[in-house]
Amino acid sequence: MKRHLIFSLLATSALMGCRKVSFTPMALNESLKLSEPADPGAILVPPMTGGDSPVFKSGVCVDQQSVATCLKCDNPAPPSPVPLPSTKAQKLARIMKMSCQIGNRSYPGDYAPPANADIDARVEACTAELYPETPMSSAQRSTMNKLLDANDPSMRNKFFAGLWYQPPFTDHFEMYFGLEGKEAAAVFCLGQHIQGDLLTTEYINAVSGDYFAWLNDPAAQARWNEAQSLRRQLLSCLDKPAGPAPLPVPLPSQKTCEYKSFEGNFDDGGRDEMFQLLTDGYKLAVETENSCNLWTQVPGAGSVKGRVKIVGYRCQ
Repeated sequence: MKRHLIFSLLATSALMGCRKVSFTPMALNESLKLSEPADPGAILVPPMTGGDSPVFKSGVCVDQQSVATCLKCDNPAPPSPVPLPSTKAQKLARIMKMSCQIGNRSYPGDYAPPANADIDARVEACTAELYPETPMSSAQRSTMNKLLDANDPSMRNKFFAGLWYQPPFTDHFEMYFGLEGKEAAAVFCLGQHIQGDLLTTEYINAVSGDYFAWLNDPAAQARWNEAQSLRRQLLSCLDKPAGPAPLPVPLPSQKTCEYKSFEGNFDDGGRDEMFQLLTDGYKLAVETENSCNLWTQVPGAGSVKGRVKIVGYRCQ
């Protein structure tokens, strides 16, 4: 009985194994559906990873800005120009440098002529704006030329060996420089200071004579006013420290500096970049992980390897 039952089960299984099995079909376009690109003509490029291609940068650099660890932009602002003494101030200093060498009995017994630099310092603030040139008569010009003549001391001896009034030469001096000869000796040779009005010849004569006539003399009053104008100009700058000119002095234009850099593998165009930067006049540095060096020529083959930063700057 058991044997018969086992045989029946085996026969049934064999029949079922030969029976046709039906599956529910699945649409291919649903099971393998793909999304189409928005632009059918687009080329899909895989994203680049760091270091695949050199990176180039450029920009403006200011003074002392570091563009590499061993390279800074060097573009300091130009210094403000120091205003020079006027031509009149320079002539006065030149005359007194020579005249203070002349001995005078009124000077102290231990008198020693001042250094030329000390004389220059007395008028260093007397710029053309504060102590301008003024017109001279032909007689004045002749006297000034003789005082400035380094080969002939006769006119300087006339002025400074005695320090007395000697018209018309002393008038020529006073009405050009704004101080008397004896005052010039006191200031430049003895280091003293002056103040007050510049006394004209007409005024000195009027004090001991007809003062009211002097007050009513237009020519004498014009000379007095001119003398005081010269005096004020001199006192505005004499013994003052040199400083900026009263009128604005334009500064020279500061140069504009730019930098360019290459970061990447040296074999991927680094040598060409160095050549181009040096050719274009850039000051150049090559920086690696462990060093930074300035270069003035393109290195030979094999001198630089691996990943580098090449950076240069120039000012124009």
